[in-house]
Amino acid sequence: MRIPASFCGIFALRPTYGRVPLYPVYPASAFGTLAHVGPMTRDAADAALLTDVIAGPDSRDWPALGPPPGSFAEGLAGGVRGLRAAHTLYEAGVALTPAGS
Repeated sequence: MRIPASFCGIFALRPTYGRVPLYPVYPASAFGTLAHVGPMTRDAADAALLTDVIAGPDSRDWPALGPPPGSFAEGLAGGVRGLRAAHTLYEAGVALTPAGS
């Protein structure tokens, strides 16, 4: 979901597996646990709001996690200080060139 979003100039969030139920919106996938459901939105704030709505346990979904520990939208107010992120310049066999270089 993140790669198609980047091609379209929008934001996508790949939540922890089981945070957003796969049932009933997602048919069985040949990719198994690599298949994820998550928001594709204009920005991170919209993704957090949508994740607040769609995240949560579903008894019909075997990998479902328990209720989220808090609001994703409220979590944005804390900023990113102290968090870690990964970055790659190589994706799916294609070398990527940073913008402006």
